Amino acid sequence: LPTTETIRERQLREKISALELNSATLQPGTGQDDSAKEKLVAAREELTAHIKKLEENYPGYYKYKYADSVLSLSQFQNFLNTNRQGFLHYFIGDSVSYALAINGNETRMIRVENEEYSRNQIDQLASYFADKGFQNSKYPEFVKASYKFYSKLFAPLNMSAKNLIICADGFALPFDALSEDENEGHFLVKKFGFSYVYSAASLLSKPPALKASGDFLGFAPVSFKPYLSLASLTPSAASLDEAAENYSHHSLFVNDRATRQNLLSNIGNYSIVNIFSHASAGTDDSEPVLFMQDSVIHLSELQYLPTQAARLVILSACQTSSGKNQLGEGIYSLSRGFAAAGIPTVMATIWKADEQAVYKISVAFNRYISQGMRQDEALQKAKLDYLEGSTKEQSLPYYWSNIVLMGTADPIVLDNTSGMPAWGWGLVILSGAAALIVVLRARRSKN
Repeated sequence: LPTTETIRERQLREKISALELNSATLQPGTGQDDSAKEKLVAAREELTAHIKKLEENYPGYYKYKYADSVLSLSQFQNFLNTNRQGFLHYFIGDSVSYALAINGNETRMIRVENEEYSRNQIDQLASYFADKGFQNSKYPEFVKASYKFYSKLFAPLNMSAKNLIICADGFALPFDALSEDENEGHFLVKKFGFSYVYSAASLLSKPPALKASGDFLGFAPVSFKPYLSLASLTPSAASLDEAAENYSHHSLFVNDRATRQNLLSNIGNYSIVNIFSHASAGTDDSEPVLFMQDSVIHLSELQYLPTQAARLVILSACQTSSGKNQLGEGIYSLSRGFAAAGIPTVMATIWKADEQAVYKISVAFNRYISQGMRQDEALQKAKLDYLEGSTKEQSLPYYWSNIVLMGTADPIVLDNTSGMPAWGWGLVILSGAAALIVVLRARRSKN
C-alpha cells in the first residue's frame, strides 16, 4: 500500500477518534451536540468511501485488513496440519462451558456444567498464578487448582500435536503451567509449546510482506523522567545488549535515547522489536500504557503505527497482555494494540513480571529465534532453560509462566542476517586463526 494511502487512512481514523471524544463531552440535544454528530457522521462516511477505494485499487491489502470471510473447517485443518499444530477454543458461560479442539483431522467438543467447573474457579486460578505468596505458602493447594482445570477442560481433548494454539473467550491463563498431576506439579511446559490468538481467522490473515532495514531494534529506558515516578530498571541495558548479540544488524536505543518518538519512528523498519521497560494494564477508567524514557504510549495510539515490517514485538515488561475484558471482544491489552497495527506476533506478560526471570527468558528466546526456530518452540525452550538453572522458589510458575506468545508462531525469516549472529562469526574467525597457527607450526617443525 502506498505511503500516501496509509497516511490518509490514519488521518481519517484520528479525525473520527477526536470527534468521538468531543461528542462525548457535549450535552445531548443542544446545537453543539447536533453539529458534532453531523461532523462525526460525515467523517465516518469519508472513511467508508476511502476503504471502498482501497478495495478497488489494492485488493490484496483490503483482503488482509478488512475482508470478513468465514473460514471453513477444512481450510483451517489444512493450515494446522501444515504447521503441525493443534487448536483449542474455549467459551466460558454463566451456566455451562465448552471447549472445542481441532487435532489433525479430528474435531472434538466437550461440555462442562457450571457445577463441575465454573468461571469463578477460572478467575480464582488466574489469581493463584499471579500470587507469589500463595504459591510459596500453599503450593499443594495451587497445584490442585491447576490440575483441576487440566483434568476438566484440557485432558479430555486428547491433544496429540506438540504445538498448541489457544483461543480463550475473556480469560487469560498460562496453559504451560497447568499441572497434569494433582500432587507434584508436573507442568505442561515440558510437553507442549503454546501460542494464543484472538480468533482462528487471524492466523490465516497474512500481512503484506515488507522488507525490513534491520533485524533487531531494542529499547531500554533504564531510568525515567521524574514526573513518571517509576523505578529504574538497571539490569535491562545489559540484557538488551545480550539479546542483540544474536543478530547481525541491530539498533539499540538506551537511556535517554529510548524515547516515545524514537520508538514510533523506528518500529516499522525492523523485523524484531524488543522493549525492556515498565507498562500498566490500565483500569476501567484508563487504558493500558507502555512507558518510555520521556513519556508514555497509549493502547489507542498503537493502531496508528505506520505500515509494519516488524514480524515480532517482545514486550519485556509487566502486564503487557492484560487489560479490560470487553464482553464478546476479549481483553484489550498492549499486545492486542500491536496486533491491530499489523504485527503478527507479540510476546507479552499477563501479570506483574519478575524482572530477572523476564530478562533471562527474553534473552534465551531471542537466541532461539535468531536460529530460525518456531516461536512457540523457542519460548518453550527458553522457559525450560530458565527452569534448569533456577532455585526452588524461582521455579514457581509465578516467575516464568506469565510470559505468553500472542499471534502466529512461524519462524521469522530475517532479511538482513546471514543466518549467524555476530558472536557466531567471532567463533568462526577464532577457529580459523587457531587452525592456521597449527598449520604454520607443523610446517616449521618439518623445516
